[in-house]
Amino acid sequence: MNNEGFISIFIFVMVWVMSRFCFSWLIGLSYASAGVTIRTAEKHHDKVKRKIIPYEREIDWLGRISNRPLTTKIIYIMFYVFTSLPIVGAILSVVNLFVPELDEFLRKSGFVLFVLNFVSVFANLILSDPIVYFMEKKDKKIKQQKDEKYDI
Repeated sequence: MNNEGFISIFIFVMVWVMSRFCFSWLIGLSYASAGVTIRTAEKHHDKVKRKIIPYEREIDWLGRISNRPLTTKIIYIMFYVFTSLPIVGAILSVVNLFVPELDEFLRKSGFVLFVLNFVSVFANLILSDPIVYFMEKKDKKIKQQKDEKYDI
């Protein structure tokens, strides 16, 4: 058995936990793209849990209520893609227990995923607020145009 495989499994699990926190801003961005707040989403989940409304996947619900459903869905899916990469690494680490040739590849990919988490934190700090601002600005403009269209 390859001891580096056990170390890789531990590293990828820790990177997965980190990535859930580091990329969580994408979920908030997808809510902003759909025009809802986290509080609204929590209320929707509560209504689904209490069976007041029928079950609907969150991505479908966000796409249905969004003014830009494609953008909302892409941002939502990006969160799950980026947070599933460490899981793939952990699975490859299990294979690495029996195939020691994967050591170098897993070492490099673990480092890349670790750095990707920090890049995500900086992207959140730099990009999140301006993107939300421009989405809200465009939504207000569209709403104003609709109001002017129906005001005679």
